[in-house]
Amino acid sequence: MKRKSSRIITKIFFKYLLPLFLQKLIRGGESSRNYFHYFSRKKRIYIKICAPNWRVAHEWGDFHLAIGLKKYFERSGYRAIIQCKTEWKNRGKKQDIILTLRGLTKYIPDPNQLNIMWLISHPNEITISELELFDHVFVASSKFAREIEGKTSVNIKVLNQCTDPEMFYPLQNQTKEYDLLFVGNSRNIFRKILRDLIPTQFNLKVFGWGWDQFLDIELMGGTLIPNSQLNKIYNQTTILLNDHWQDMKENGFISNRIYDGVASGSIIVSDKISELETLFPESVFCYETKEELDTITHKLLKSLPKTRSVIDQHTFENRVNTLIQCISKYNKSS
Repeated sequence: MKRKSSRIITKIFFKYLLPLFLQKLIRGGESSRNYFHYFSRKKRIYIKICAPNWRVAHEWGDFHLAIGLKKYFERSGYRAIIQCKTEWKNRGKKQDIILTLRGLTKYIPDPNQLNIMWLISHPNEITISELELFDHVFVASSKFAREIEGKTSVNIKVLNQCTDPEMFYPLQNQTKEYDLLFVGNSRNIFRKILRDLIPTQFNLKVFGWGWDQFLDIELMGGTLIPNSQLNKIYNQTTILLNDHWQDMKENGFISNRIYDGVASGSIIVSDKISELETLFPESVFCYETKEELDTITHKLLKSLPKTRSVIDQHTFENRVNTLIQCISKYNKSS
């Protein structure tokens, strides 16, 4: 009897408790409450991200997007499970919902499930035949959505990226530590906004990996800012700098840093995307040439705008509500 009880305890530990601990430790995964509702009747949604594994997931933007979606899906009564590329083969059950955050890597869905794609980056990697594998496709660019919607029978809708106002918001009485701040990795290139800006007379700091070959050491603030600390840093900055991958810029995909920065109350200077200034006219200022960048930064540092753009319609809660409406529509028709 004791031996049998011991085996049961061991099974519970290795099958349930240990995976829960590792999950929470490595990826900030499911909440304890949600985990132990595994056999409940909650609808399950698998959020598939392009990060190759959990060891490096925190370095990928789609991981932080997935964390925000998970938070608000769970508030709406769903069980949300984030999967890195190594876990994609686990599709759950037929009735489970698959949400693919399409970035760098293609995912082949099971046609027996409800499959939704949210195209957030790397649009040049997308083919019409890939879109046809999904029941519904959301695109984080109205320009690109217009280009592809007439080429496929799949439902195409615009769904821009977003932010979490519980994480990004204005802080009162913050001392400005930096005139100019850039957060991002070099991607092994001297990124255009910094190349156009440097040298500068202003206090510039750059946070990210791979800048040693491009920047003097006094310009580098560090390699990584934890996502939980970004709001504070943004609030301590006079101007937040931003740029985009070339294919995202050409196809109108707006960086999620824009949404986080606007929510924090930041003034942002970015490379030019046609919709960007229209979307956040009081907070985002775009440039095309080195001369324009110099003029804009000098003008803003001399006199900052007193009003800021509103982020209300671009939150995770709003996006999850849109996704749930889409899911409900397909559930009713099935």
